[in-house]
Amino acid sequence: MRDRLALAGYVCGVLLATSIHDIRFLLGGLVAVLALSGRDLPVVARRAALSIVVFNSIVTVAYVGASLLRGGGSGYYVALINVRVFLLTSLTFLVARRVNLWKALAFSRTLTYVLALAATQTLTFRRLFEEFRMAFRSRSIGRPSVRDLYRHAASTGAFFLDRSLESVTEVAQAMKSRGFFRA
Repeated sequence: MRDRLALAGYVCGVLLATSIHDIRFLLGGLVAVLALSGRDLPVVARRAALSIVVFNSIVTVAYVGASLLRGGGSGYYVALINVRVFLLTSLTFLVARRVNLWKALAFSRTLTYVLALAATQTLTFRRLFEEFRMAFRSRSIGRPSVRDLYRHAASTGAFFLDRSLESVTEVAQAMKSRGFFRA
């Protein structure tokens, strides 16, 4: 029951953080999430920061650049977006550390089935990613160039995109044949 309530609280927290546009509220929520992290604070904060640094940097730089060209940018908006993303990411990592999704979704057979599918896909993709990484490393005599790294990343990303589309099609067909999409 605790896991189910925590997951419901997470959903409410995400809805609140995405619908309220007051930076003071978002900062308060961030402080609350970091306080709830307790001894996991360094892990949650580090993972959240590392997860968003590239994306937020690109978005922030693009917004500032467009604002300079057009004129009339808002520093408040940049701060709001960055705080919101950090709050949501920290909350997600906290919930991932503390909530057992299997117990939280045990009330629904369908949601448990979808969770099982997602978990198996994640484990398979994690294993494949590690195999791609080790294969690239074993085939590189010296330090690979940036160009080679980008090519490897692009081909790996294309493989995962193709593989996920194939998997989704297969899973959808299997679920349809078992009556999950009854009208």
